[in-house]
Amino acid sequence: MCTLSDGTCCYGIYKDGRNGLCLPTNTYASLQPEVNNAIRISFFSFGLIAFVACVRKRYLLHCHGGSTIQKQVYALMLVASFTFLLRSIDPWSHEHIYPPVVSGLWVDICGASIYSVMILFTAFYARLVVPPARLGVAEHYIRGFTCLAFFLTWGVYVFIRPLYLVAHDTNIFRSWHLLVQYAVSAIDVLVTSSAAFYCGMHVHRRLAFIQEANARAVAVDTLRQQATLTRSKMSPPVLMSMPRQFVDCPPPSALLDDTPPSPILLHDPDSFDDDDDDAVDTGYDIAATLSSAPSSSSRVWKVTMLMEACSIGTIASAVVFMLQFIRDGCELPAARRLSRDGLPRHEPPPAMYQWPVFGFIQLIAIGAIYWCFSKTKQTPTDAFALQDQERHVASRVWGGGRTTEDTSI
Repeated sequence: MCTLSDGTCCYGIYKDGRNGLCLPTNTYASLQPEVNNAIRISFFSFGLIAFVACVRKRYLLHCHGGSTIQKQVYALMLVASFTFLLRSIDPWSHEHIYPPVVSGLWVDICGASIYSVMILFTAFYARLVVPPARLGVAEHYIRGFTCLAFFLTWGVYVFIRPLYLVAHDTNIFRSWHLLVQYAVSAIDVLVTSSAAFYCGMHVHRRLAFIQEANARAVAVDTLRQQATLTRSKMSPPVLMSMPRQFVDCPPPSALLDDTPPSPILLHDPDSFDDDDDDAVDTGYDIAATLSSAPSSSSRVWKVTMLMEACSIGTIASAVVFMLQFIRDGCELPAARRLSRDGLPRHEPPPAMYQWPVFGFIQLIAIGAIYWCFSKTKQTPTDAFALQDQERHVASRVWGGGRTTEDTSI
């Protein structure tokens, strides 16, 4: 038997109405076994798919080279997806396999890992929008924001629940820690997502300006080619068979104001996406090459909007949960009645299972993050290849010091 200090059965076990015993077979899950098994299978299936996908992506990053933020993100997603495999054994301790502190800890670690990605995402874009001349000063603020956000996220999610539940064995039925967690997480996500949205849109506008300037440069170059063709009276096949490359321009010097930089290339011949094996022939016509290259500004916009949508969904769910939790007196009334009084005599047992909203929001967030950071760019090992890549890749938002590793999103 498992009994708490006040005679209440342990969380996950309901009291036998005939003899008042807390038998290990009288679990909450036994009241609704079909629903419990469906949730377990769903968590295991989605968790396994996410875990295998993240392992594959992490292996590709290790083999082909990837940016630092990509390696950090997919390491966190490995942790988040693996927690779903652990949670599928006993999602909410309703089978009395895990103690409540352990099953809750898997949920908290998953949430903290997802929020950590958002923090890294915000710091990444914040560094892009800062001019190089101010980066030395701004770096202190960015690091301070990052450390504070990590401390609040992991402190609230990893330490509050164990400390509160270990303090007294009956605290599980008066789960004040949930109110603290969701209140702090909603504020944390609101601040972090707002900063990420501002910086992301700033990067999007700057890349859009650079692409527009490049389009004008391509149009001018096309007119010059046509004029040269007219003057030299060369046939189009002969002229089009000649290889043409962009003329490398040195990056503009670091500015203290927000003056837009000179137009730069937005296409890297050495970059690749593991989901798209189409190679780009640099000997093609310059206009065809640029038209086939993906739009960096549009991808930044999509990533920013997707992350913001996930953040809004998380905040809305947290607010709804807090309102319901406050309405119930900051307790778990159904579980408390079952463990203290047993099954009701003349009415059906209370429904212990609801739609796992936060669990599926976490799965959606893992999928969204996987797509957002799926762009992989090769890191050349040869010194000359690296110098050539740094000259040709236009991934400097402010015109200096940022290579492909900094703009792999």
